[in-house]
Parts: sequence; C-alpha cells; structure tokens
Amino acid sequence: MSGIRTCTREEALQALLTRTRQEIACAVRREDRRGLPRLRALAARLEDELGLTPSVKPRRAELVLQRLTELGVTSRQVKEWAVEQGLIPTVVRGRIARDLVEAWAAAHPPG
Repeated sequence: MSGIRTCTREEALQALLTRTRQEIACAVRREDRRGLPRLRALAARLEDELGLTPSVKPRRAELVLQRLTELGVTSRQVKEWAVEQGLIPTVVRGRIARDLVEAWAAAHPPG
C-alpha cells in the first residue's frame, strides 16, 4: 500500500484553503500581526482560484485586531489607557472590547 495520497487539484486547493483558514484563526488568537496579512492574502488567492466568494463575515476579534492595526496601537496600550481613565479596573489578559478601542480612538484623533 502506497503512502501517497491522490486527489484532484480542486480537492488539494480546498484542503489548503481549509488549513489556511485554521492558521488565520490561530494567528488572530495569538494576535500575530506579522503573519496575518500573508495568510489572508493566501486565502483570498485560493478563494479566487476556487471561484468562491468569502462566505463568512470577519469575526469580531478580527475586526478589533484590524482596528488596532489601523490605529497603530497595541491592545495592552489601550487597556493601560482605559485603566488610567477609569473605564476598566485593571489590565487583564484576553481580548479587548471593541468599545474600549473606539473610546481610545475618539480620545486620540489622528494628528
């Protein structure tokens, strides 16, 4: 019995797209900003190649991470600012709330 798997090109691309989406989810959880654009670009190219349209909306965590990247600030910096402002009692691990990010953006308009 051979250890080589055979499949069509479309099946191989679909498997790669599935794995890429898993990697994107992991990168979002890790807040890995460097790897995320590359993975998203690969997923977009695979979706184009397969003739798919993105069927899922970006998750809320992805939108918050994208907003932090646009603002050029880390979630830690926003949390520390929120503690200073009395919006949260202390800096805790985990995801940052979107309303905190928007509050920071409103308090720090682009120069």
